[in-house]
Amino acid sequence: MMESLANWIGEYFDLWGYPNVESSRVLYSEDDKDFVIAGESRNLAGKGYRSITYAACAISLLELYKGLGFMVIDSPLVTYKKPDVPE
Repeated sequence: MMESLANWIGEYFDLWGYPNVESSRVLYSEDDKDFVIAGESRNLAGKGYRSITYAACAISLLELYKGLGFMVIDSPLVTYKKPDVPE
């Protein structure tokens, strides 16, 4: 189940342009009881990136288990800012 969830999260990262991550690089760590993204624990990222990963996880759960209902994603996502990239 966690592998399927990690795959869905990776697909959302691809769609949303999450930096330095390919969908195949999202894994679930039994030891940490959390997701590992591009080889790093999710909790090592800044709060903006953590909010994106939380939103991807919540939406992925809805995709996997259609009977869960609905969710509201609100202000935590405003902490995410795209990095400045020179043209």
